[in-house]
Formats: sequence, C-alpha cells, structure tokens
Amino acid sequence: MDITPSNLESIYYSFNTAFQQAIEQAPVWHPQVAWQAPSFGRTGAYSWLGQMPSLREWIGDRQVKSVATKDHQLTNRDFEATVAVKRNDILDDQIGVWTPMMSGLGEAAKKWPDVQLAAFLEAGESTAHYDGVNFFSATHPVDLFDSSKGTYSNYYTGGSAKPLSAANYQEVRAAMMQVSGEGGRKLGIVPDLIIVPPTLERTALTLVNADMIPADSATGASSNTAPVSNVLKGSAKVLVVPELTSDTSWYLACVSKPIKPLLFQLREAPVFVQYVSPSDPSVYARREFEYGVMARGAFSGTLPFLISKCKAT
Repeated sequence: MDITPSNLESIYYSFNTAFQQAIEQAPVWHPQVAWQAPSFGRTGAYSWLGQMPSLREWIGDRQVKSVATKDHQLTNRDFEATVAVKRNDILDDQIGVWTPMMSGLGEAAKKWPDVQLAAFLEAGESTAHYDGVNFFSATHPVDLFDSSKGTYSNYYTGGSAKPLSAANYQEVRAAMMQVSGEGGRKLGIVPDLIIVPPTLERTALTLVNADMIPADSATGASSNTAPVSNVLKGSAKVLVVPELTSDTSWYLACVSKPIKPLLFQLREAPVFVQYVSPSDPSVYARREFEYGVMARGAFSGTLPFLISKCKAT
C-alpha cells in the first residue's frame, strides 16, 4: 500500500471505527458508584452539603437551612495512550494486524474512569478530603465548623479491622445507618452495595444471596459452624471490581442517594487522534505513524458517610 493522503485517511477511518466500536461494547462499573460532573475549565470547585436536607413540620416562620460548606477543588489531569504503527507495515499492507490494538485503545478509553476510581478507592486513606481529614478516616467531623459535635468513621483497619464476614458486614452497615448530621438527625443512609475485588466475590455473594450461612460468620463467634438462616439476604448487591489490587479490602456503599460516593469530573471525553503528517517527529525521525487517545478529567470522593472501607488487618 502506497503512503498517500487518501490511503492514510482510509487507515484512520478503519482504526477509528474499531476504536469507537470498542467504546460502545466495553462494560464499565463506575456509573453505579460515581457521579459524573461536567467541567468547563482547568479546575472544578465543589461546595458539599454538610448533611442531607430533610423536612420538618412547618410551625411559625421558615427555618432557612444554612448549607455548611468548605471549598473543594479538583484540578483536571491529562491522560493519553499511544500506539506507533511502523511505516513498513503500511507499505506492506499489514494494517489488519493493528486493528485489535485500536480496539484495545477504545476499551482502555471506556474503562479509564474505572481504573482511576479504583486507584482512588485504594489510596483513599491517604488522600486528603474537603473536611480536613483523609477520605477514608476514623475521625470525620460531624459538623464542619463545630468540633464539639463529634466524629464518625468510614475506615476500619488495625484494631478495628473488619475482614469480610456476615458479622462485620452487619456491624459496618449498622454504623453507617447511625451516622447523624449536624442537627443530630440521622442521615438516612442505607448501604446497598458491597464492593469487592475478585478474590472476595464468592464471600460477598454468599453473604447477600445464600439462604443459610455458618453461624460463626453470622455472629463472629468461633465455636459453632452450624448453618443458620441468613437474615442479611437481599440487603445489598455485589459489585466486583477487577481493578482492585488488594485481596483483603472491601467497601460498603450507599448508592441510592442523589449524590453517589465517588466523583468523576469530566473535562474532555476520550478522543481518537492521529499523527501522520510528514512533519511530525515520529514520522520523519522514527518512520512511525502514531495513533492514540487523549482525555482530561479528575477523580475523587464526595460525601464520606456514603462509603466505608474495611481491611482484614
């Protein structure tokens, strides 16, 4: 195949078609747990609610809710992936062998938020958040501006470690449901999603789907393994995240609220690009034609009481 503008345009069309088809077909999990926020500049600024709003009986004048906020800014970052097609492969009409690579670029572009949000989950205990502590922390302030209101935890490790079991699931679930806002009113959190790595899939599915479970798992005791009725059946769904690398950490989340626990800030959606001009350095210096994808965005958490992280140790 001669290297002409017309042939290069045909190659781009073929590669881009494979890229777009992969984007359409690749499964992703992040919409279940992440709110996608549009971004229109270098950064995105968020003022988070100090608590969920609720109704009260209207007696007398309205009581205007002052929204407790602290500034939380996310700076968009650039992301890319590039494939270099050898000039000789074009001349020798070997374009077909590169098509699966372009499909791979499309799948990577679709799963870009999945990969980044999984990384955020795994680093959340060392990632500072808007309320002055790390996103996963045992000392989140109940009131952003009044420390006397106490704290709550969404992180269980060390002395409070919680391996995935029925007893620990029930304990963490109850703790999340007990979290109160600044006025002392329960926030109405009902955890409904267990997030696990592939190694914990069977355990998680058993916890919420089995009719019977070992008594030890249900009570935390170590003396009786006789099966008992699983009162937790149907209390949550299970999300298996292949990108999670820790075999011992699991997460419990509430994803039924208008705000989901994680945040995907999108500035520029993934786009397929090419660098095939004779003046491009890759072409004249390395005899390579480059095809790739670029995107821009940021990833974070939203309201910490919507998700808890539990470690086995």
